[in-house]
Amino acid sequence: MRADAQANRDAVVAAARRLVASKGTTVSVNAIAAEAGVGVATLYRHFATRDDLLYAIAVDTRERIAAIMDRYSAGVAPDPETWWASFVREVAALRPGALVSIVVDALTDGADVSKFVALRTEALESIETVVSLARGVGVVRNDLTAVQFQLGLATITRPLPTGADLPDLAEHERWLVETYIRGVRA
Repeated sequence: MRADAQANRDAVVAAARRLVASKGTTVSVNAIAAEAGVGVATLYRHFATRDDLLYAIAVDTRERIAAIMDRYSAGVAPDPETWWASFVREVAALRPGALVSIVVDALTDGADVSKFVALRTEALESIETVVSLARGVGVVRNDLTAVQFQLGLATITRPLPTGADLPDLAEHERWLVETYIRGVRA
């Protein structure tokens, strides 16, 4: 793929990830194209269907989560509490709750979600590595599982309903993440 075409594709995926994370999966392709700075035809040249674009968001998010997992599974930092809190904040910043919306919409539309399930399985395996390290150093409850961790973050990072106008939303989201971190402590 040419460098400019790859840059356009990357811009579309990044814009779609941002908009889906904040507005949900009902965001229009016109809004995504505008956010990416490309035309709708360019968007459709890279993603023939909405499902293709949603899957690309899921893959992009999985790759970002994998990079975070690689950094944090390399070992616990000298300050385990800070190591754990930094890990949770980085994963939460990706707004993984938006992925739940993508999969639910795909299920509702009758799409084949097996590829989404495969991505989730991969993510859970790497999340378990970090959660296990955190349990081992006593910074999280012994009964915390990768599934619970993932569902907890997905719940607090879901997109709000369209039209929800909350002042200081970013501050509320930070508060929820900090409350979550305290809630899973040992």
